[in-house]
Amino acid sequence: MPATLLLSHKDAIMNSESQDSSHPEIPNEQSSTSDNGLNPVDASAHLQPTEPVVPSAPRTVYVIDDDPALLEMLRLTLAEQGYLPGCYLSSQEFVDRIPELERGVVITDQFMIPISGLEVQSRLLSRRTDFRVIMITGYPRIDIAVKAMKLGAVTVLDKPFQREDLLGAVEEAFRILDSLQDDDRELPPELPNGQRYTDRLSGREKEVIDLVYEGATNKCIGIRLGISIKTVERHRANAMRKLEVNSLARLIRLLERERPNPQ
Repeated sequence: MPATLLLSHKDAIMNSESQDSSHPEIPNEQSSTSDNGLNPVDASAHLQPTEPVVPSAPRTVYVIDDDPALLEMLRLTLAEQGYLPGCYLSSQEFVDRIPELERGVVITDQFMIPISGLEVQSRLLSRRTDFRVIMITGYPRIDIAVKAMKLGAVTVLDKPFQREDLLGAVEEAFRILDSLQDDDRELPPELPNGQRYTDRLSGREKEVIDLVYEGATNKCIGIRLGISIKTVERHRANAMRKLEVNSLARLIRLLERERPNPQ
């Protein structure tokens, strides 16, 4: 761990007064400021006394990155704001613990071994619906960003990024989670004896709804299934009536609730 992360608050303030007061950034792995890409001014800035913004209830933010120095910096940043940081150097360790984790927000690096950030996101969301993901990367690629967003990432941040951008993304992720939790209260009650609302659907309605869940438009669904847009709209309306939902957001939440939850 670099010495800058161990500076006292007094040392941090003295350093910051002697350095340029430019806005701190979270470092890029490719940065040439030091062997591990950390800027000493950035690290000390994170240790300055600040008034923490404490959420009304403890909120966990999981951070996955194989760079120990960056992991520590993110831990300090999140703790300052009142979040409960859970840090993982190993993406495999995080994936292994998915079933037992509390709901929260995940900040994950993309390029890791043995499991990439995209694979972490995919495995997490296939098992849990009470998480949102923020992707960070030091090697920006449009195709990866597109895939991450299609999987539901709140955002993709390229290193180096501003501290405020990261914290803003975390706040947005929790707003989304809270909104989804509110939607859950408005969903129809769970059926007894393991029954599912989707069992009410015809084969064609199930095909249409599955494609809606994947994000396909009515036009794309019509082309995929070889039917007209009006027929798609009719199947979609009938399915939503049988599922007892009246909005796309509630439809998605109901489908997520009824998906298998592999352990």
